[in-house]
Amino acid sequence: MKRVQVNVFTGGGSGGCPVQVFICRDGMLPASAGMIEAAGVGDCQETAFVTNDGGRIKIESLNRDGRKAVPGNGSVAAFRALIEEGLALPGEDYDAYVNDFRTSVKTEKRFISMNMPQSRVLSMVKMKESIELIFRSLGAEYEPVSFMPACGCFRNMEPMVVEAGEPVLIVPVNGRERLNRLEPNMALVAEICKGLKCAGIYAFAFETKDIGTMAHCRGFYPLEGIDESASSPAGVAALSFYLNGFGLFPQGREAVFYQGETMGACSKLIAFIKGKGASMEILVGGEACTADSIS
Repeated sequence: MKRVQVNVFTGGGSGGCPVQVFICRDGMLPASAGMIEAAGVGDCQETAFVTNDGGRIKIESLNRDGRKAVPGNGSVAAFRALIEEGLALPGEDYDAYVNDFRTSVKTEKRFISMNMPQSRVLSMVKMKESIELIFRSLGAEYEPVSFMPACGCFRNMEPMVVEAGEPVLIVPVNGRERLNRLEPNMALVAEICKGLKCAGIYAFAFETKDIGTMAHCRGFYPLEGIDESASSPAGVAALSFYLNGFGLFPQGREAVFYQGETMGACSKLIAFIKGKGASMEILVGGEACTADSIS
């Protein structure tokens, strides 16, 4: 078994989220206890175990606390490691099982994308007092974020719990500067997430100077032992679905999301929406590069 560290969703090879990948060449994944123990070692946000058994690619991805991670960081890292070892080819499409979820993965030399789990809105937060409490947990005062749709009437964007592999609370923030200044009270964030039955808070701001960038984001997941994540593919998929519901991210369009900037580990995630309604698919991808390997 070989260990490789992969930085996923890097911006031109720098930054991104560190993931340790164990390549199992014998076609067998380790026992659960061994995987959980390995996941708790080191500073990587996730640990992935991958095997390619005659074309059947299976990935087990765990958070630091040993719980199964949603498809995303570990999946992209695992495929980058397989390509590096010659166990997968760039320019090919693959079916993979990630923690028993079946997904389609598209590979290039450095860019890897995957179909995310089906998205849906679970709940909306409309009460002003509840929204103010959410912002208080983030160390900020509530300022409504509004936009003008085609009908010509301003509309406020409320926080919503959206599921795309795992439920997250999508929170619009008025301006990138305010987003960067957020200082969450993790105990209060955890309490709110428990009450709303979601994994974390995924905050975003539209303000950007880059053409083609949809939003800048920050993800807080204290219930998973992650105060702040450098990249959250499931969060980007949930946010893409949220924005599509407002008509701000239509089908057939590609959008760029940045995350991890305040951590000094800027991640660049690219999303694409195809199909509508029950047939809608959201793909999330980005660049990945190996940092080191230990046999």
